[in-house]
Amino acid sequence: MAFRSSSPIAWLLAAVLAAAVFPAQAPPSSSPQSSTAPAIKVEVRVVLLDVVVTNDKGDPVNGLARDQFEVWEDGAPQSLSFFEEHGPSHPSQAPARTTAPETLAANVFTNSQTIHASDTVNVLLLDWLNTQPADQAYVRKQVIKYLRGVPPGTRLAIFTLGTELRMVQGFTTESSVILSALNNTQAGAAPKSVGLLDTKAREASEQEVINMLIRSDAAPEAVSAVRDSMKQSAARQAGDRAKLTLQGFLELERYLAPISGRKNVFWFSGSFPIGSIPSAMPNHPEDSRTAEQKLGPARVAIYPISAVGLLNASGAIMDPSQGLTTRATATLPNPAQAAGDNDQQIAMESIARETGGQAFYNTNGLDRAITQAVADGGHYYTMAYTPANAALDSKFRDIRVRLAKGNYKISYRRGYYAEPGAPQSANVAPQNPLLELMRFGMPDFDQIAYNVRAAPENPQPPQGSPPAGANRDLKGPVTRYGVDFFIPLSQLKLAPGVDGARHGTLQLMLVAYRKNGYPVNLVESKNEFNLNREVYESGRNVNIHARQEIDVPSEAAYLRVGLYEQASGNVGAIDVPLPAAPPPKN
Repeated sequence: MAFRSSSPIAWLLAAVLAAAVFPAQAPPSSSPQSSTAPAIKVEVRVVLLDVVVTNDKGDPVNGLARDQFEVWEDGAPQSLSFFEEHGPSHPSQAPARTTAPETLAANVFTNSQTIHASDTVNVLLLDWLNTQPADQAYVRKQVIKYLRGVPPGTRLAIFTLGTELRMVQGFTTESSVILSALNNTQAGAAPKSVGLLDTKAREASEQEVINMLIRSDAAPEAVSAVRDSMKQSAARQAGDRAKLTLQGFLELERYLAPISGRKNVFWFSGSFPIGSIPSAMPNHPEDSRTAEQKLGPARVAIYPISAVGLLNASGAIMDPSQGLTTRATATLPNPAQAAGDNDQQIAMESIARETGGQAFYNTNGLDRAITQAVADGGHYYTMAYTPANAALDSKFRDIRVRLAKGNYKISYRRGYYAEPGAPQSANVAPQNPLLELMRFGMPDFDQIAYNVRAAPENPQPPQGSPPAGANRDLKGPVTRYGVDFFIPLSQLKLAPGVDGARHGTLQLMLVAYRKNGYPVNLVESKNEFNLNREVYESGRNVNIHARQEIDVPSEAAYLRVGLYEQASGNVGAIDVPLPAAPPPKN
């Protein structure tokens, strides 16, 4: 899925595909949220921190208490208003399922999970813009190796970065789905040269040009001019890569923002042109500052992982494309190359430190680096505070977290800009709280667990019938789908009324997508219902039934189904593959 496209229904693309305006940074509730809970939108200014604590072996440290942490902002101590420990979930922690998937009827789907996913989402970002093709192939091989042994419940998505950000596979806990996407030549994960990174062949070609000039007795001034031109061209390309990289991260942040909780981005790259975000682009300070403002509040932690392979103790370069022990050259790297490697490591450490991640370099075992990074980012402490300095002066606020005792490594974002109108956690709720969670590739949300049946209507409506859906420009034959929601009454928070009656409001939404993530139709409705006391008290174990219809063109591959309960703020969403088998005729 490319993030740059046009649409005949522009408002639908803007609403469903465009990045969320409001960062998903809200003060947590007093009880743990579902692992796929969307952000709670309230108008309170707090700063939310995710803090990872590891011991000297790199293992997560659990069981720490609130009073063991000290938080400082610009040197002033802050009082924590919220504290919660997060860790990986296990099959035994999964909520009880009312209907097992193997007992579901044809065309019936559920968002209830047999294995409760962890409360983090993980993005594998394959950076082909800044990585040599040989290293790209090795990265892909190591990612596949990791996926073959990924722990159950690990929620992953894969993106590639070239001249634009591209989704290879949206969030899923099924590693087989991601493996299939990686092996799909049309998905965009295959190694490729973007053309903005100097290759060994290009460097050799340019050096040969210089050698030819020298052999032909060209004037020193001419040789110097050619060298300067080559350096300027390389500098322009480096600047272009830095800008494209930063834009890619901003696109990724906007996509991830509606998902609450910690978002870990594992950035596989051969070079890191935006190591320190505030200084990454001196010619584009507004873009650099925007990245600093957004990545932290959106709870995006970046884990840079070097794709260039291992340096042995003497400094000899190991060639990762030839395996873990084959050396590309037995000679030491030249001083310029060694300095460049050191600069890259500094850049990696800087961006990891600023966003609360961890850098991995000087290793060929990238699969082991992913495993460690997922474990590192999957266990963390969330804490919130209201800044003692409430001034919105647009200045950078430095954050420091300390532990009262223990010799541990602590990772967390190191600050934020106190911008007017851009609070660090909570935001004014969007007009449609469900819409931003209905975009292509989003994870399932199971705050409200329910079943849904999606099948073509039988019979289909007669020709000339009113269209079902917001897109009035659908061309060619379409299929009318009926979508039935079966929502357990026990999953809902119904407001009490007179005489013991209960009432509630549910917003339902359907979005049809092509395989490449292009939306082709949308339907939404608001449904109000009332139950008298007798029905409510006798019906706690029954389902509420709701129904929607949508016209779907033949090229549609997925139907995103979602519901939102206004009283609780809870959502449920699931992807349904298309086409579905037609039901038998009555």
